[in-house]
Amino acid sequence: MKTAELLLRLPEDEARFLEQYAKDHAISLGDLVARYARLLQRIPHPDNLQFTGAVPEHADAREEYRAYIEKKHR
Repeated sequence: MKTAELLLRLPEDEARFLEQYAKDHAISLGDLVARYARLLQRIPHPDNLQFTGAVPEHADAREEYRAYIEKKHR
């Protein structure tokens, strides 16, 4: 895997916390940040969460739209 160097400037409290957390979980600080970055990529944006479950999985969008247009133009 190709890597890149990253310099972070954090308040001392947060830096100490991250270092201790990584040590307690037997991972490197780099691995901790990489794991968090991967997690952030998988989490849906909060603005999109409002749409989750808005359309039933079994819905046929084409059929729904066709029925809507047909009803609209009667």
